[in-house]
Amino acid sequence: MIVLITVVSFIGWLHIAMVNRKHRAVVYPDKDISGFEFWGLQAIGWGYHAAALIYCVTQWQSEIGAVVWVGIWQIAAVLMSGAFTYAPVVTATVWRRVCLGAALFNLQRAKVPT
Repeated sequence: MIVLITVVSFIGWLHIAMVNRKHRAVVYPDKDISGFEFWGLQAIGWGYHAAALIYCVTQWQSEIGAVVWVGIWQIAAVLMSGAFTYAPVVTATVWRRVCLGAALFNLQRAKVPT
């Protein structure tokens, strides 16, 4: 279950990172986002984080669950940063194939970096 929570948190961080121009340029070199997309991606990302928190709290009670969630949250953030740095093609593919934000905002036609 820890792996599942890490994946959910990773996807949440990926949505939040796509708001940043530098991170978005890895997947969309020529695409800028609107205000609606900005807030939508933020909301989806934090929704994923909230889902992971709720699961942790129901699994391990409030005190331990919150601590586990913060730890997994930080691990997922480091994994996301490493993915953008060392595996941009994989990151772009994960964004296009897995992430809800790409489907909702019609951003799945990303240019895969070579």
